[in-house]
Amino acid sequence: MMGHMLKYSFLLISALFLAACSSTQPSYKYVNTAKPSSKTPGRVNNTPAPRPTRSSSKKPILKPNYPVYEVRKGDTLSSISRRSGLTVAQIQRYNNLKSTRLEIDQRLYLPGVYKLSKAKVNPPPMSYPVSKNISVIPRSRWAKYKVKGNVTPMGKVTKITIHHTDDGPKLSKMSDVKFLQGMESHHRNNRKWACIGYHYIIGRDGTIYEGRPAAYQGAHARSNNQNNIGISLIGDFNKAYPAKSQLTSLTALLSNLRSKHKISAKSVVGHRHLNQTECPGKYLASWINSYRASR
Repeated sequence: MMGHMLKYSFLLISALFLAACSSTQPSYKYVNTAKPSSKTPGRVNNTPAPRPTRSSSKKPILKPNYPVYEVRKGDTLSSISRRSGLTVAQIQRYNNLKSTRLEIDQRLYLPGVYKLSKAKVNPPPMSYPVSKNISVIPRSRWAKYKVKGNVTPMGKVTKITIHHTDDGPKLSKMSDVKFLQGMESHHRNNRKWACIGYHYIIGRDGTIYEGRPAAYQGAHARSNNQNNIGISLIGDFNKAYPAKSQLTSLTALLSNLRSKHKISAKSVVGHRHLNQTECPGKYLASWINSYRASR
């Protein structure tokens, strides 16, 4: 009897303990806190993909094999003119531009110009002291040979054409006189000319040398030598502007020749104005354009 009572008592205490535990334990509910994935709306079937918006700016119709330049921030027609050697009017004409306004990434084609310098290069000032008494080294002081007989009289001078000699690989290792002697030897012996083709050559230090006597037509601009004085500056001016001393001498020489022959600044041209060539280099060509416009 006592055993049954103990057994029931034990069961009763166990039941009461379990009830107490179950009443104090909190109740948990699973909540999915992850945000539902947003579905990317797809294209409606049979609906064409949207086309990229085209720029409203009109671009020139590019001709094949023309060098193309893309306008960058800060570019102007004047700066591109200085860096390419083309005039502003030429750039406008080649690209059908009605105004001087440019847009970034606008494409321009620049015939004959295959590379522009990365940095903008400002042209040297145009105003240099001009001496009335120009000192010219006569050809008798540097030339080894006399002028051959296959020459044509110049006649009335109506034009002046400016060139650069370019700089051969050995130019930096020789004097201007040695360079002139080598050039005249090439013109006489290889090209069978009477003598050097230019009438005046301006050295790297600004010294002016007499080349072919001005009484005779030169050999410096194919099919355009008649009544045309040729001046060449020693150096390659696709790389940089001529030295200040060279431009000082060039300005003085041009002033003297224009006054003597009564010709205007518009009659002073670069070789590239007459023939298909890069001569006299884009930097010297830019200087010539400024010279023509400022006088």
